[in-house]
Amino acid sequence: MLALRQLACPECEEVGSTVAAASSGPFWSRLFDTSDFPARWNCGTWDPTLGWLHIGADLATWAAYLAIPIMLLVVLRRRRQDVPARWLGLLFCAFIVSCGTVHLFEAVIFYWPAYRVAAVLKVITAVVSVVTVFGLARILPHLLELRGPSQLEVEVAARTAALRESELRRAELQHRAERADAAKTRFLATMSHELRSPIAAILGHVELLDDPEHPVDEDELRRGFEAIHRSVDHQLAVINDVLELSKIEAGEIQLELAPLDPNAVVRDAVDIVRMRAERNSNELRVERAVGADWIHSDATRIRQVLVNLLSNAAKFTSEGRIDVAVRVVGERSSEGEIEIEFSVRDTGPGLDAEQCELVFEPYTQARTGDHVQHGGTGLGLPISRRLARALGGDLVLESEPGLGSEFRFTVRARQVPPMEPTEEPRREVARLDGVTVLLVEDQLDLALVASKQLARSGALVTHATSGERALELLGDAGAPFDVVLLDLQLPGIQGDEVLRAARAFGHRGPIVALTANALAERRAACLRMGFDGFATKPLRGPALIELVSANVRGREAA
Repeated sequence: MLALRQLACPECEEVGSTVAAASSGPFWSRLFDTSDFPARWNCGTWDPTLGWLHIGADLATWAAYLAIPIMLLVVLRRRRQDVPARWLGLLFCAFIVSCGTVHLFEAVIFYWPAYRVAAVLKVITAVVSVVTVFGLARILPHLLELRGPSQLEVEVAARTAALRESELRRAELQHRAERADAAKTRFLATMSHELRSPIAAILGHVELLDDPEHPVDEDELRRGFEAIHRSVDHQLAVINDVLELSKIEAGEIQLELAPLDPNAVVRDAVDIVRMRAERNSNELRVERAVGADWIHSDATRIRQVLVNLLSNAAKFTSEGRIDVAVRVVGERSSEGEIEIEFSVRDTGPGLDAEQCELVFEPYTQARTGDHVQHGGTGLGLPISRRLARALGGDLVLESEPGLGSEFRFTVRARQVPPMEPTEEPRREVARLDGVTVLLVEDQLDLALVASKQLARSGALVTHATSGERALELLGDAGAPFDVVLLDLQLPGIQGDEVLRAARAFGHRGPIVALTANALAERRAACLRMGFDGFATKPLRGPALIELVSANVRGREAA
């Protein structure tokens, strides 16, 4: 203790002894009182160099500690949306400023010994420091979860790749949309031609046959009616193709599975197309399968695909050869399934790789001039491929320009034992003698044709052009009807309303819905409404007579 007092400077001892006796009062009232402390320069033996090193270092530290929070505040102000825990940044700025202020007073004390003010500043700095520590500890887990530059680079690269993939997908979708738009344009052009051409042919032949100034003989009359019949068949085929594709794409196709002989199906398809193939001077050869046993599949759909393929071959091949083959490919599975391959090869003009893809696009034909030269909707092959896939197989094409084309159509089905061929009994045309029919149809031409067809079979037909008139006739107890043929779309009361009203006042006879809507859901909806049957217009004479006869038989059986 004596040694320490010997080191104390005389000025400090003098000030200390004077103030010790005189100093009194609370701390805060003497906060700025410096009378009891000498300036630091006057306390001890300060070398000027050492003193200015202290002062300079403290002032430089204070300046830096002042600049750092200013820059932080600028960042916090301009990037307030991007900075997490902005309050912690402000607290950190206060911590740095308080530390800098302490260093400033360390320099000031060399001239102004305000030790009490310096103590208060140090207490404030201590409090701010402790609060900052707790604040930092609170948010530390979140700060540790912040992504670093390398992680951000990975994420940016991933997002860039995703953006690039999205752009490619958008371009692909745009390309598909453009192709779909082009297909729609082709479809409208094709449908316009395919529907208007047979109508023009029908009108032309009707005008020729109905020209009083140029009467026709019986042979010309027969040929004219045959031409009209062909035009109507063609128009119906076009409409059926469009509806068939719509049903397949909507997943509404229904397979009728039954035992069948693949060789027999091929024979039937060849017989259907043979005349057209030979008309173009083509040789048609069939290679029957050895060991192609009976399978459990849909003979109608298989025949439909084969007829499409054979018709295409006959259409585009002239003075050539068409080979049809059926064979078993692959091994029999443990479930008893085998794969049957049908192939149709022709010596026609052939196609390149791009054209081979186009032929399976709806409403598309491989060559621009094909439609003009050969006609067609461009739906046969798309329908055939979809049917092949529904049958568990596929339809593929191999072709080379100038060397012809080969379509291979596979079917996967369960193998079944052969069945003895049976001859279907010859069905005679039904007679409707004395059967009373109410035909509700607002189209007079259709009603006239249907009435004559039914009358020729012996039916007694009453025609109503509206739902209101039909209800009047049905409500007449003196005029019961055995069968009602009811158009769904009528002026005024619609067909379904007529059905409900007729049932409400006690009519229990068969009521059959007539519509031009051939979609499966329409048929199902009609049966749910309570109709006893469903028929798609136009109805050929035999089909119309059989429809009425079947409902009469059903009523008698009930």
